[in-house]
Amino acid sequence: MNSVRNVGISCFSCISWLTNQIMKIKILLCFAFAVFIVFGESPVVDLDAGELRFAAETTGVAPGDIAEFYIIAQSSGHDYEALFKSRAKVEDIAAGLLELGLGRGEGVDIGKFRFWSKGERVNMFVKFPDKDERVPLDSLVMDTRTGKPVPPVGFVFVGAEIPENTGPGSIVPSYNEETTLFDVPRYCPQNEVYEKYRVAAGFPADGALPVEIIMVPEKRPADSPKRVMELDVKFAPEGVSIGADAPVPAREAVLKFRALSLLERDVFMTPLWDGALTAA
Repeated sequence: MNSVRNVGISCFSCISWLTNQIMKIKILLCFAFAVFIVFGESPVVDLDAGELRFAAETTGVAPGDIAEFYIIAQSSGHDYEALFKSRAKVEDIAAGLLELGLGRGEGVDIGKFRFWSKGERVNMFVKFPDKDERVPLDSLVMDTRTGKPVPPVGFVFVGAEIPENTGPGSIVPSYNEETTLFDVPRYCPQNEVYEKYRVAAGFPADGALPVEIIMVPEKRPADSPKRVMELDVKFAPEGVSIGADAPVPAREAVLKFRALSLLERDVFMTPLWDGALTAA
């Protein structure tokens, strides 16, 4: 009987010891995370994982507040309408993504008739100190027109060089911003979506809450390593030529463009007009 009781006591002691060790590990991990957030102002480029990580903090916005920006620079001043403020410098984030193999894109420029940004796609996640999972950054903003969080489709790496105190200090906006490091991958003018994007339910309203931002360049198929596809499209009396292809009827050209978009390619077209075309 004593041996049975001793075994029971031994098992209980073992479980208690393991529980204490697990708690110590959790405390150490939380401490390490806090140290990274406080002191880790330079982004970490993880070439093996193919991702970039940097420290940021919440701004104090609450669910239902206007969300003009996902992430802003320290000097932005738009804390009242942004979810996070980066501890890392904009130029350091850009340099880290270049190190991961991304090239700079081009932002919206209405004067040049570029109505949406051109660049490779980057998926973004947030690691909160009290959660194990990575939360898609896109999903932290709700579109009031649908009543649902913004779908997690990533952001376009524009890579604009932003001088200090120029523009709104945007790193990741929720609309098409001309002066920004990233842009949304759709036509989204500020005047059309202002007040329609709101902070999603469940977002922590506490200001200065430390978080980790993770940026992961989109994984592309081997046969189309780049999302961006630039094509010259010639319009002539014989039809429409896409790149070096022979002319086809306009309807067939449209179907080709649609097929490319379904392959998750962002097609940017430069129109060329044959001199034989007439207005009639």
